[in-house]
Amino acid sequence: MKKQKTILLLVTATFVLSLVGLGSHYLIQPDVETKTTEITKPVIIPVEELYPYVIPKKSTLSSELRKLNVSSQDIHEFVTAAKPVYDFSKIKPGVRYELYHGTPATLEAQVPLVGAKFYLSPVEMVEIKKVNNEWTAHKITEEVATQVISFQGIVSSTLWESAENAKMDPNLISDLAEIFAWQVDFAREVRVNDRWRIVVEQKVVKGEPYGWGNILAAEYENAGQLQSAVLYQVAGKSHGYYNPKDGSSLRRMFLKSPQ
Repeated sequence: MKKQKTILLLVTATFVLSLVGLGSHYLIQPDVETKTTEITKPVIIPVEELYPYVIPKKSTLSSELRKLNVSSQDIHEFVTAAKPVYDFSKIKPGVRYELYHGTPATLEAQVPLVGAKFYLSPVEMVEIKKVNNEWTAHKITEEVATQVISFQGIVSSTLWESAENAKMDPNLISDLAEIFAWQVDFAREVRVNDRWRIVVEQKVVKGEPYGWGNILAAEYENAGQLQSAVLYQVAGKSHGYYNPKDGSSLRRMFLKSPQ
């Protein structure tokens, strides 16, 4: 069983490293200049332009809509219609939204509200529309794509700064340190000229970064000693990080820097 796992890990490591054009022996080549993967982004309209209104702190949706001349009846009707989809009584400050207006029946009549769209997160919106004098609501869920990218860096002062210099989210350094917590004492053993590299999943919504998935492979070279790791997954479930050479788990009985 262990032999089968080792073979699977070697195949997985080779596949992951091939995605970013790396060799199967080392992730870091000592004489290669540090590079960061550049991501081409499409033209994106800022959220502030798409959703010009925002719920401020210490306010409610109802009070904000009343400031925008939305009638109490319309507010009540569309909030009621939306409740099976989203409870607007629990809306949080900072949520942005846009309003759809119809054509007034007369010049003196109030401009009717015929719909609204609320931006809850990059992947979740709620849209309410008035059709045939009835309000309907539905939730919109954007597709989250995943792309595999790599980052690498060299420590010149601190590990955190090396991540910033590599134009990488420094929080990923915490994940890197957690992977190798049994091999390296990151509180006391980080040295100038230490090298690191990760292959990581990036979540993307409509071409814009949304967050991070798993670190698929990583390495850390500390004082000339190379530590390598590859994520072992079965049926989409993660089962920890292993040495890609012999299939052994990186977890040990004791951490190098116990909390």
